[in-house]
Amino acid sequence: MDTISTPDLQCPFPFTPPDPGHLDFTRTELTQWLDRFPLGDRYLRAGGVELAAYTTPGPSDISLLALTAQFHTWLFATDDTYCDEAHHNTPRAYLKLLPQLLEVLTPPFAPATCDHPFVAALTDLRDRLVLSVAPDRARRFASLLREALLSLTWELPIRAGIVPLDTAGYRSLRRLNGAVGPCLELSGLISGVSPRADELALPAVERLTTLAIDHIGIANDLWSYTKETQVSGQVPTLLPHVLMNEHGIDLEAAVTATAQLCNELIAEFEAGCHRVRPSASPQVLRYLDVLRAWIRGNLQWSATCRRYDAVGAGSRIRLTVRSGRPPAEHAG
Repeated sequence: MDTISTPDLQCPFPFTPPDPGHLDFTRTELTQWLDRFPLGDRYLRAGGVELAAYTTPGPSDISLLALTAQFHTWLFATDDTYCDEAHHNTPRAYLKLLPQLLEVLTPPFAPATCDHPFVAALTDLRDRLVLSVAPDRARRFASLLREALLSLTWELPIRAGIVPLDTAGYRSLRRLNGAVGPCLELSGLISGVSPRADELALPAVERLTTLAIDHIGIANDLWSYTKETQVSGQVPTLLPHVLMNEHGIDLEAAVTATAQLCNELIAEFEAGCHRVRPSASPQVLRYLDVLRAWIRGNLQWSATCRRYDAVGAGSRIRLTVRSGRPPAEHAG
C-alpha cells in the first residue's frame, strides 16, 4: 500500500499536556462505566479519555471531564456499531434505535424505559449532566446531540450508495455528523465557560464556531482515512472521496487539497478571532479558547490515538502537524 504525504497541517496554537492525575482518574472512571454499560471492550483503549483532556483548556471540573470521556466513548461505539463499521443490515437497526435515543434527549428528560445498552448509557450521561449543570446548558447539549444523531439518517443512505454527496452537501453533513457541537458544549462546561446564548449567536462568533467545526471534521477525514475505508461496499463520506468524484482527481491530489483547506480554515479562524477580540466579553474570549483547544487537541489526539489504527493496518496518509503561524497569503 503506497503512502501519501500531505502538506503540513498548520496549527498556531500550543498544546498543553493535561494533568496526569486527571487522566488517571478519568481512566478509572471509564473502566467502571464500561463495566456498567458494555459497549465493547476495545473502547477502553479507543482514546476517549485523551480526547476529553486534550480538547479542554484547563479542566476545572474533573467529574465533568470523566463524563465527557465517557460520552466520547459512547459516540465512538455508536458510530462504529451503526455507521462506520456497520454491515448491510445495520441502517435498519439504527433507525429502530434512533427514536429511543431521541426520547432520552427530549425535555423534560423523562426516566429511562429501555435497557438497551446504548440507550441506558446515554440516559446515565444525561441524568448526571442534568444534575451537574444549569438547565439551559443541559438542554443546549441535548439539542446539539439530537441534531448529530438525526444527521446519521442522511449519512447512512450515502454510505449505501443511494444518495450522492457533493462538496456543499458534505460541508453541511460534516458539521453535524461528527457531533462536535455537543462536544464543544461539554468542553466549555468542564472549564466553567458560560457565554450567553445571544453572545454565541453573534454572526462573527457563529462563524468562528463553524470554522472550528469544519477544521476538526475535515482534519479527521485525513486521520481516519484507513479506518473508514476498511468496510467494502460502503461509500466513504470523506472529503477526499467527495473531491475525487466531483473533480475527477486522484487520491493524492484530493488529499493535498483537503490538507490545504485545513490550513485555509486555520488562517481564517485566526483572522476572525483577531477581529472579534477587542469587543468580546470575557466569556466569549474564554469560549474562543475552547475552540482553539479543540482544534489543537484534536490534531494531537488524532496523531497518537489507537482508534484510527484499530485494524492494525497503519495509515495510508502521512500527516505532520507544524506549530506556528499559517502561511501569510491566507492570513485574511
